[in-house]
Amino acid sequence: MQKELLRRFEAFDIITIAYTIVSGIFILIGSFKLENPQTRILIRIALIAIIVVIALFLYNKKNPFLQIVRSFYILPLLIYFFSEGDYINNIFFPDLDKYMANFEMTVFSVLPGVWLSNILDYKWIAEVFSLVYLSFFIVFGYFIIRIYRKHNAQFGNVVFLFSMTFYMIFLIFLFCPVAGPQYYLVPPDNQIPEGGIVRNATYWLLIHFDLPASGFPSISALMLCFMIYLGYQNMKSLVKFLLPLALLILLSTIYLKIHYAIDVIAGLLSFPALFWLSSRTYDWINNFLDGNVHSLSDLFYSIPKVYGKHQPRS
Repeated sequence: MQKELLRRFEAFDIITIAYTIVSGIFILIGSFKLENPQTRILIRIALIAIIVVIALFLYNKKNPFLQIVRSFYILPLLIYFFSEGDYINNIFFPDLDKYMANFEMTVFSVLPGVWLSNILDYKWIAEVFSLVYLSFFIVFGYFIIRIYRKHNAQFGNVVFLFSMTFYMIFLIFLFCPVAGPQYYLVPPDNQIPEGGIVRNATYWLLIHFDLPASGFPSISALMLCFMIYLGYQNMKSLVKFLLPLALLILLSTIYLKIHYAIDVIAGLLSFPALFWLSSRTYDWINNFLDGNVHSLSDLFYSIPKVYGKHQPRS
């Protein structure tokens, strides 16, 4: 009976529950600095209950709508957790932009975002870079839907890799909060070059949805690395289009002063380690969900085996 119940869960259910608990513990630790932490804790209890209900009662449902709910419920949760960035990210440390900007000046002798916006201060360039930046969200949505429709057997794995990477980045934000040039720099250095309707729409989105203390490393850089790597395994035609677009997207985040160049570089360099850790954790959790772990000691002793050799779930 226990084994059958475990099989109803996906690995991304477990890692989401784990992050919900861990982040809740950090909220409790920093509750003396936070406004109304009790509400956030209650929300987390409700989220865990919802995940358990979805896992148990939407298992193997044939209804297309329920299948979509089962597969995609995690996306609004990721948006919610990201929206908490300016709530929990300064529990332990203040924003570290001073050190990030000084490091950029040491490495490049300029702030690349300010330098780019000064030499490319043309309305049409601001429009192009804004459009390129917005294309990231379209490409990400297309990639997820394409995996779901054409490579459904890989969907759980892909969602897990994306979601665990998000959760690890959220924890990095907690201990290394970096707001980004648009929040740290002063006018005119923090301003996006003037443009037209696309630039204005992008600026509105950044003002209302981009959050401080969530700059390092760049989520965009990491997600693009994931899409290129996983796309190469499943849809090589997309990669030929995505590679040049990814370079433009990363450049646009610097030009629009969403990220320091160091944020982007850190995102690219951290991809191999985060991918390795995510893929091994996927194996470890599935080892548990498949009923191969019968006690806490089994779970503990399985760590060296799973993290030492990649064995995909059958």
